Amino acid sequence: MRIGFAECEISPPCGVHLAGYFSVRPSVDVLDHLYARGAVIESGGKKLAFASCDLLGIGQNYVDAIKNIIAENTDIKKDAILIHGTHTHTGPKAVDLANPEDKMISGDTDLEYIRYMTRKVASAVIMASRNLKEVEYGTGEGYEDRVAFIRRFKMKDGSIRTNPGVGNPDIVEPVGDIDPRVDLVDFKYTDGSGNLLFVSYSLHADIVGGDKISADYPGAVRRIIERAKPGCKVMYFTGAQGDINHINVKNTSVVQKGYGFMTRVGNILGGEVIKAYEDITYHKDCELASVVKKVTVPLRRFSNEDYEWAMKIIQSLKDGTFKQDSMVKTADIARALRIRNSFKGGDTMDLEVTVFRIGKTGIVGFPGEPFIGYKKKIVQNSPAKNTLVLALVNGSSGYLPVAEAYAEGGYEASNSPFTPELEGILTGAALEGLKELFA
Repeated sequence: MRIGFAECEISPPCGVHLAGYFSVRPSVDVLDHLYARGAVIESGGKKLAFASCDLLGIGQNYVDAIKNIIAENTDIKKDAILIHGTHTHTGPKAVDLANPEDKMISGDTDLEYIRYMTRKVASAVIMASRNLKEVEYGTGEGYEDRVAFIRRFKMKDGSIRTNPGVGNPDIVEPVGDIDPRVDLVDFKYTDGSGNLLFVSYSLHADIVGGDKISADYPGAVRRIIERAKPGCKVMYFTGAQGDINHINVKNTSVVQKGYGFMTRVGNILGGEVIKAYEDITYHKDCELASVVKKVTVPLRRFSNEDYEWAMKIIQSLKDGTFKQDSMVKTADIARALRIRNSFKGGDTMDLEVTVFRIGKTGIVGFPGEPFIGYKKKIVQNSPAKNTLVLALVNGSSGYLPVAEAYAEGGYEASNSPFTPELEGILTGAALEGLKELFA
């Protein structure tokens, strides 16, 4: 078994708009640089390629452009390429606007940067494919429950709210539980020169905030591990995190945002990885395989009254009279844009679920932000010894809620174009792919 690794910096110049909020945020400085890290694994005459990018998400058209460049310059098949966005909210937009006028609401996509970024991400994979070294493959896991929290809560009035505020007395209980598992997949060079470590954890990368460029906690995790383990390079993959973030609503004594708090989260999570690394088990089995499951999912439909309400919200955003002072208001914005974008659209959307096998390890990638329920269902029913479930792989199609969330409400359901049938279709496709690869 052989693996190659390479990285390219993908930080944009100042002035490029940052992604992730319903506001215009031209970048003004760099707190830490953004990277695309690429890996190519070869075994038994087959190859798999990975790219982990410090971006909120990457649109399907730009994923296709990256894959085309890789395919033109290597012998790697397109269905064997996994392009991942870590979901940092202090990186540039890499998804086209649904409507050109939305640049007044959330900023614009810089096409000059996009051309640069797509070639850089592809370059990381192409360079990795030219630098293959013999490795041993191993797996491990850690446990960290201090930095991730369910962000949807049942309130005293019976409603479900996302991020209702630290110390809110109307909170009854969180809706669900996190998954504290930290997944590790290691590739140790047989010449003793170091290793490449895949790390995955389910947590939103939205701690830093502001208008300065940062990879958020995934970058901090990489840095602390690499400082502690000379010769180690880390590729971070954000897991199923659609309903999970870093805010502990019971902790009123600490400001839970900003670069300092992000560094704390990165140190805690990175420290757990360093500890868990000592118990990694190495395997002789190194079979590689991949499959892409293509599905068609139904989209939500809206009434004329819904459309009129949405256009009033959007107009108030444009003229500055809408006050975005709570997650309830943010959910209104999300719902208004979703209704506007869907009102005259089609009834279905085509999505792809990417499934890889590395030895005893299964990897499932969804083209959006799945709730943690997706991971729990897939891991419970997977034929693989250990299974990673990743967000924002080969596309960025919005939130992927569990079925019951649509009736419950909250920001994520308001911001999802799909229907309750989505969960069953996507998890079914993922498990079907895993069973094919591990038959």
